[in-house]
Amino acid sequence: GVERLSDVVVEELTKKLGLECCVEEEELEQIWEKMKNIYKGYFESSASNLISTMAFNLKMLFPDRASELELEKRWDLLKRDYESYWEDRQIWQMIRAGKEIKVLFPDQVDELKLEERYERMKMVLDGFIEDEDWENVLQTAEALKILFPDKISERDLEEYWEEFKSLYQGYCKREKWGMAASKVRNFKILFPNKILELDNVIEGVKNELRKEMNKGDVWGIITGVVNIKTVLAEKIKITDQGLELIMQDEEDFEDSIPERPERLINT
Repeated sequence: GVERLSDVVVEELTKKLGLECCVEEEELEQIWEKMKNIYKGYFESSASNLISTMAFNLKMLFPDRASELELEKRWDLLKRDYESYWEDRQIWQMIRAGKEIKVLFPDQVDELKLEERYERMKMVLDGFIEDEDWENVLQTAEALKILFPDKISERDLEEYWEEFKSLYQGYCKREKWGMAASKVRNFKILFPNKILELDNVIEGVKNELRKEMNKGDVWGIITGVVNIKTVLAEKIKITDQGLELIMQDEEDFEDSIPERPERLINT
């Protein structure tokens, strides 16, 4: 069955990740250890997709603790499965795996043979655009932007902005806040200059996280807190070390006059 987190751990995890005030250092250590132990269970199973996805999320949440994930011990496994996706022509899976590997192993990205595979990867994005599958367009474009920061530009996707916005509004109207939050992440990576109005989404993802906390579902909780950090981030920066969430501190917030946001939710 799904391993449950204790109420105390859930409460402290919630505080640590920005929903409430700060917590004691000792409590933070307990949170990290609990999450790392769950990760180690996947680690020992050799399930590469679970290892890379959970490690990706943990690195986003605890960037200073990534070395403790002992990822170097699973490099051969993750690289082997990445190559098998290429050989089996499962290109979308390869794009997803490549995005996570680049964030987890930024210094070994040359081994992914990205440049020689770019055109084939881009064909996947073009196919989704042709099919007007806007959800997969955004997910694929985000992954390719992380893999190829200089090849995927805001200008290339601008003509589809109204379709993307409609998709996002649909998730908000149906109160599918996790999906709405993932669109916010897509937008912050692909359209960094657009200012979004996010009040409804912030409240929505907080409520969704509370539901996951009540169920004690580890994956749901991790996804929930990643969603919240994503929505609250001032921007998401692509660097040579992968992704960095830039959180606006309170002093900066008080001193700044925000630009007028684009209203994406009809009220």
